[in-house]
Amino acid sequence: MICSGGSAGIDVDADEVGAGGRFGRWTRDPDGEPAFAFRAAEPASGGTATVPGLVPAGGAAACWHAVANAGITATAHAGGWTTIWATSRGMVRLTGPASRWGLREQPVRDPDATFGLGHAEWTGRVGGARVTRRLAAPVDGAAVLRIDVTVEGAAPGAVYEEQWVAEPRALLVGALMSTFEPPPPGYRGRERAAWRGLYTLSAVVRAATNATRLAIGPTLVGPARVDPGRRAVVFPARRRIAEVPATTPAWFDRALPDLFVAVRGDTLAGREARVDEAGRVQVPLGGGHDTLGLAVGLSRDDTDLDRLLALADDPEPFSSRAWGGFARLEVPAADAPRAAAPAGDAGGAVTPDPDVVREVTWHAAALIAAEQHDDHFGRRYVAQGSAYGFVHGLQGAPRDYALAAVPLALLDPPAAREQLEVMMAMTGPSGRTAYAHTGRGQCTSGGLHAAPTDLPLFFLWALSEYVWSTGDQAFLDRPVPFRGGAGEATPRERARRALRYVDEVVGRGEHGLLRVGSGDWSDPISAMVADRGAFH
Repeated sequence: MICSGGSAGIDVDADEVGAGGRFGRWTRDPDGEPAFAFRAAEPASGGTATVPGLVPAGGAAACWHAVANAGITATAHAGGWTTIWATSRGMVRLTGPASRWGLREQPVRDPDATFGLGHAEWTGRVGGARVTRRLAAPVDGAAVLRIDVTVEGAAPGAVYEEQWVAEPRALLVGALMSTFEPPPPGYRGRERAAWRGLYTLSAVVRAATNATRLAIGPTLVGPARVDPGRRAVVFPARRRIAEVPATTPAWFDRALPDLFVAVRGDTLAGREARVDEAGRVQVPLGGGHDTLGLAVGLSRDDTDLDRLLALADDPEPFSSRAWGGFARLEVPAADAPRAAAPAGDAGGAVTPDPDVVREVTWHAAALIAAEQHDDHFGRRYVAQGSAYGFVHGLQGAPRDYALAAVPLALLDPPAAREQLEVMMAMTGPSGRTAYAHTGRGQCTSGGLHAAPTDLPLFFLWALSEYVWSTGDQAFLDRPVPFRGGAGEATPRERARRALRYVDEVVGRGEHGLLRVGSGDWSDPISAMVADRGAFH
């Protein structure tokens, strides 16, 4: 979850589940899984001034929770809108805040938001009715989201309406994307001038990069078309994924899946749902207590669309129960009291710390949700996300892939293995690893990171942890291609080459410490020392 906020009038027992500070309160959903009641409004006093930088430019309503899996990435914003991203061939935003939902011509404003495992839920009032809307991703990686809506107290003849608006924006890679920040108070003279010059350059480059992205966006998706048979509206890609092979790396790939929104089959009984070219979906209500369902997702062709719509009819893979079962680990506290041992059992059971279990379950589910499938590599990986993916348009760095691979070895071993394979696919025969990739598998070091020296160390750690955790020693002898098609080598041989790279290419300084390259964890670290030569 990204962000902060104030009172939303959500009924939560803080003594039972714990407070969430300025962000909101922890609670539990109907399945008993952890959920977070987000504060969509700012506090009456104090505001967020005590936590600068936590609230984005759009205010607390723009803060978001990832509702995602390896097939689809969506950011569910506290204000009620959902941004859907295509990620398999580079980061492309498909929808934005223009999408809305509520009663006909009366969108819900300022809803209360609750974020849970694999889902987000909003509740608001409009036209005298109470509308609750739940958006959920399936744990199995299918590229479809399920929307469940409950409307209570609607007037006779009322119509539920959602409008989805395609706002495509391809995140062409942008190396310098910081906004201008004034120099710190202590900076004087040359330091102050250098700071202002660098941040001015970055702000100009950011503006130019975003202008290019906006100009290209409308060329990616065609006008919406109505599919009456499926009760769907489809925003077709101008170049479909099936038309463009993913084998050759490219900085930018125009091929996209189709974005679709459809009324689910379990909603249609006795109702005449309507869809139109403006991206509107309308479902008549009976008054009193109404339930209905939609599906939104990314399809590669009509056969894929039918498969995804059929999957969306089954609620179980979308439940927080399914996510919790997949993500939960038993994490007993070191000093936890032991329960009384049953008769014949001399050991006794360890009582897990409930706060630790909640945190681990929550973060494990978020980690699994962050998996993305890459068409070029043909594998899943957990990208760093953050400013890399959602601002710069880069996926990396491999050290972050290692950080994710270690817990995934316990949670999702196949995904951990694929994560390691992506790291190896970014590495050349010498053992040198590219810093990031963008677009369709195009590896790059971003100019500033041409000589990172710590990436082989993280690979060695993650590989060791994976084999130790899973016992999958056979993986060590399965060949994986080098970057750029320069042959292949097994992970066992990759480990030897990584060690040689660290020992012979990176080397040690006069005090026996490993030398420092560029982009070693803290990007500008070599700018923070008096003698850069000695530091390196």
